[in-house]
Amino acid sequence: MNSSNFRISLDVHEINSQVTMHAKKGDTARKIFATLTEKGRPYRITDDCTAVFTAKKPDGNILYNACVIQGNIVEYAMTAQTTAVAGELLCELRLYGNDSALITSPCFTIVVDDTVYSDGDVVESSSEFSELTQLIDETKEIKEDYEDSLGSNGTGEGVNVFIQAEEPTEMEDGDLWIDEDDEGGEGEMTAYTALRRTTNTETQQVSVHCHSMEAGQTYALHLYTVNRRRGSCFKGWRHTPNYDAEKRNVSRKGYGHLTGSFYQYLDGSPLYPEVPDWMPNGGYLQTEWEITADDNGAAVLEVDLRTWLLPMLKPRTPGAGDPWAECDLIGVGKGDKAPLLMQWRLVRLSDGAVGECRQTLRVGVKNANKGGTITIANDLIRPGELYTSII
Repeated sequence: MNSSNFRISLDVHEINSQVTMHAKKGDTARKIFATLTEKGRPYRITDDCTAVFTAKKPDGNILYNACVIQGNIVEYAMTAQTTAVAGELLCELRLYGNDSALITSPCFTIVVDDTVYSDGDVVESSSEFSELTQLIDETKEIKEDYEDSLGSNGTGEGVNVFIQAEEPTEMEDGDLWIDEDDEGGEGEMTAYTALRRTTNTETQQVSVHCHSMEAGQTYALHLYTVNRRRGSCFKGWRHTPNYDAEKRNVSRKGYGHLTGSFYQYLDGSPLYPEVPDWMPNGGYLQTEWEITADDNGAAVLEVDLRTWLLPMLKPRTPGAGDPWAECDLIGVGKGDKAPLLMQWRLVRLSDGAVGECRQTLRVGVKNANKGGTITIANDLIRPGELYTSII
């Protein structure tokens, strides 16, 4: 059967009900094609958006159903519950972005008229939440995928760490960096994005989520590898206690290894000043944390980049009056076009079983390829000067 289609236009800047449609009780072969506009011009719906049809029925039951997006048109197929009870339905369309942003359309009305005769296929009115049901099903599928990859014993032979940003990551383009092509040579220039800019009093935080662990078991969470790319040159280091360490140059990393006798002027005096008091962990980046799984076999490590990355700073002009007035990020200094690429690994202490991480954290300096620097305020990195994203 061909559907009967309603084609309507809704201006997202309006608030009053703009359209009224009529349907018969029990109709399911009807669709709504809603074109969204913005002051008369087409409203652009981005690829990350999800559309939901919401309505309150005359008997008080609620509809919260999934829609299909085609360009700037939202398509909703009426379900049996949409027309299950006669009367007026006050309806809206909601657009959700990946960053939890929401835009709600103006109201529109569906008038459900009673039928003269019922053939007995009467649907009892109830609330309907197809979009929420879909999300629950997707969550179950993701959980099952994780469990399948890890096995039933939680030994860590699969993905059991993922990273989330405190703020949305698709906010603005950062510097360009050169990616590698499939053959390992120089590839295309790629932009990396920034966390939402924050003030100096707010955190710039990422969360390292560990899951599918054994409840009550203690694990070591390692910053397993930090890599950087300069054209076709790929350099990196791995944290000492981790597996396969021989594949990379292994050492502690941070400002601490630049001080003392390691770097000197010709007269033998140290090039870099001593590790300052405000720099944690003796001037070396913390790369290991001990965590214990909760009753659900999960744990979360919150990392504030403003403090955690302090040991990765070095003075741009070591001999200046205030050497810490302008800093570079070790591995990304002046002129580099590549951010640092970081991954975590989870290691169970009881038997050394090692898990994997799904995402990579990229950290760079704003305008690094144009000489951008990092400055410190109240012993913290100013968060607006770091560019980070998660891939």
